[in-house]
Amino acid sequence: MLEAVERSVNAYAHDTTAKYGVSLSGGVDSALIAALLHKCLPRTQLCSFTVGHGESDPDIIGARQTSSILGISHREVIVRPKDLIELLPKTVWCLEDPGGYDEFPQLYALARGAAGKVDMLFSGNMCDTLFAGMPAHRRLWLGRHVPGAKRILNELRSAELSGTLPASWPARAVHYAIKGRHPLPAPCSAGPDQSRLATEEMAFADEDSPFFRMLGSALASWDNRMGAQQVLAAEFGLRSCMPYASKHLIDLALRIPDRQKVGPTQVKVILRKAAELILPRAITHRKKYIQQFRYDSKMADVMDHLYSRLFVSSRPAQSRIVSPAEVERLLRRGKRPYKPLEIRWLWNAITAEIWTQQFVDRRDEFLGDRSGDIGPTSI
Repeated sequence: MLEAVERSVNAYAHDTTAKYGVSLSGGVDSALIAALLHKCLPRTQLCSFTVGHGESDPDIIGARQTSSILGISHREVIVRPKDLIELLPKTVWCLEDPGGYDEFPQLYALARGAAGKVDMLFSGNMCDTLFAGMPAHRRLWLGRHVPGAKRILNELRSAELSGTLPASWPARAVHYAIKGRHPLPAPCSAGPDQSRLATEEMAFADEDSPFFRMLGSALASWDNRMGAQQVLAAEFGLRSCMPYASKHLIDLALRIPDRQKVGPTQVKVILRKAAELILPRAITHRKKYIQQFRYDSKMADVMDHLYSRLFVSSRPAQSRIVSPAEVERLLRRGKRPYKPLEIRWLWNAITAEIWTQQFVDRRDEFLGDRSGDIGPTSI
């Protein structure tokens, strides 16, 4: 396993004149890449870059520890909610996509921070997909090995995706224990039934090798986050390097038995075991965190500000693809912070509106002679 990852890293590290950098999170995936790259290029000044919401961000804390252990130059990029007012239009413009992932503006800021300092930027993308490190893999393991868990997990996931409460009392009790007793918001009325996605995900639990089947399904579709990271790096003249996406490592992942990927207490078991050969357990057994903002009152204030600036009554109705009335239903009452699902729906509406104003509203400008002078709008 370790030899396969090392081979993938070394395949990118053949240019001794290039400046190498690693997009370093607090997890084991990028830490292993950084360690192997440092081993391959001992006389090259390796830089690592981490983006997060502040000093308390687990990624900032973990990456700082990893870079110190490895002895590599490290830079931190802090992105706070107020920075979204500048970053969101630029990120949507760069990607030409109103995607609803709140790590995209953070990755934009990280790539901008790395520009001019390195030529090649390594990341740990694809590792969770190959070696079963995502929450979906944990749900799948529980659904297959814990009696009665599949139905409850399916209900919980369906409720999360559709913005409703679980139907059965056992599932609702679990929901209340995890999320609290506040009702979740309803999503915008338009669009497909999102709950079917949960049913499709948990259907893998009935297969003989569920993680193998899930990986095969994932490989047949393009991961938007991988594509976004490549585009964002290219925007600042960086080459995005994803060693875990190499063919021989994918072939290896397809051959590894499910039981070596997820166990009762841990995900990515075999990868962590391999990483222990060159990294301390303080890194290899570090908990995985999702790269996102803190959904506190400051974030809520910024979401409200973005709504007030974007969804103004003077805009012509025919150019809208998001209904202001549907978005208004999601707005908080009072000064409480938004819950994660509320942020998700509002984020999708806001980025879709930014995309509309940047591309649909200015389509005549794009068709004109001065289309080359067009850039992102400001909020």
